[in-house]
Amino acid sequence: MKTILVKVTKRDIENGEPCNCYYCPVALALHCLKGLNGVAVHEGFVEKWSAQKQNFIELSLPIRAKRFIKQFDRGNLLKPFSFRLKVP
Repeated sequence: MKTILVKVTKRDIENGEPCNCYYCPVALALHCLKGLNGVAVHEGFVEKWSAQKQNFIELSLPIRAKRFIKQFDRGNLLKPFSFRLKVP
């Protein structure tokens, strides 16, 4: 597994939709990264389709990202942040 840096920008936050696993700020940030378009972001994990294995892979989110998602879904104003995600 490798670790990637995910940067959630001000634009991601402004364009993100609360309680939407495809268009929340974290999902928008992930869609910009090679190989991670079309992911679904849940409160505790990212769901990614693996064409090679023909199934979904769950990628665990760090605490920092989980807290951000929860606060964003509650309608709180948040600042840009970054986190590391382990991907196969």
